[in-house]
Amino acid sequence: MYGKNYLTLKTYSIGKILQTSFCRPHPILSQQCNLSNHHVTVKEENGTREITLKDEKTKNSLSLEMMKNLIEAINMDKNNISLRAIVLTAVGNVFSAGHNLKELQRSSGIENHKLIFNTATELMRSIIEREPISAREAYEYGLVTKVVSAEQLDTEINKIIENIKYKSRSVVALGKQFYYRQVDQSLLQAYKLGEEIMVNNINTNDGQEGIRSFVEKQKASWTHE
Repeated sequence: MYGKNYLTLKTYSIGKILQTSFCRPHPILSQQCNLSNHHVTVKEENGTREITLKDEKTKNSLSLEMMKNLIEAINMDKNNISLRAIVLTAVGNVFSAGHNLKELQRSSGIENHKLIFNTATELMRSIIEREPISAREAYEYGLVTKVVSAEQLDTEINKIIENIKYKSRSVVALGKQFYYRQVDQSLLQAYKLGEEIMVNNINTNDGQEGIRSFVEKQKASWTHE
């Protein structure tokens, strides 16, 4: 991983999943090995493919269509070994805001929620092969908000606890339960369980209240249910 124009880029080494190339004919790709649509731009040169998220209006949120485009861009031509690395980057001042919460409102239906999280699991499986980085590097690339010494750890934990108190108790509890349930599972099993938990979460009263408060830009009123 490395930084570019204050944006987070993730470089994935060539592996079983990433042995791909856009240089072979495909319906959505030009002969110049480039792709550009509403969600992503793809450029490939000298064995490196750069995939740029470009939906600035939603802060590059991972809508269902965005995730499908990323999966397509990452996994094209799996058996071609000419590609050596893939870089993910983004336009704008946010790499990605995460899931598009408008797609997760109760009105869109549980089946659509399941499809969204299933697609998210597929996307994560597509990019899971990567070089490990240190805590300091993770901070520099914006993947974590803070790195502290062992001496500062208790103080920082107390700050986190105070922040947790302002959140929905039921949602926090659900997240903790999920963590302990998935610890001994395989990666794929954990992803599938995560899909189920996230669908259940957003269909609780507080799950919908969190989405409503975000969409309407108002403070959430938790019932802890």
